[in-house]
Amino acid sequence: MITAENVKDLFDYRDGKLFWTDNVYHKSRTGTEAGHLNTDGYIRVNYKGKNSQLHRVVWLWHTGEWPQGDCDHINGNRQDNHIENLRDVSRQENIKNQRRELVGIHHRKNGDWEATYCGAYLGRHKTKELALAARHQAELADPQHLRTAQNG
Repeated sequence: MITAENVKDLFDYRDGKLFWTDNVYHKSRTGTEAGHLNTDGYIRVNYKGKNSQLHRVVWLWHTGEWPQGDCDHINGNRQDNHIENLRDVSRQENIKNQRRELVGIHHRKNGDWEATYCGAYLGRHKTKELALAARHQAELADPQHLRTAQNG
């Protein structure tokens, strides 16, 4: 099990990623990037048969304690595990952030992301980030949105 006591013995942190140290139970892993991409979009790391979400381990590595609530990716990118992109928030706050970000964005069964704005279809996109960008562009081009934003 990964703990506050052993996390820095198990991993080195560099540029938002964790790397196995030479103190781990598999010497052949020394220096290799820890973790694997799971189907839910999160990177997970397995240590002694227990899977942990990598962003939570990064939080532990930096703070010395597990997050009290959800460990939220501020930019919404589940694979961006830079400590500056992580925050400890309540489940309620995390859900609120997810809903706000994904208004007008829909994940399709084929893996594409569909974007809409005020009923207008903005197309299918290969990534969530591209769909969000299309929606953002539509918002900026809408004079009504600009007036609302300026008036608070």
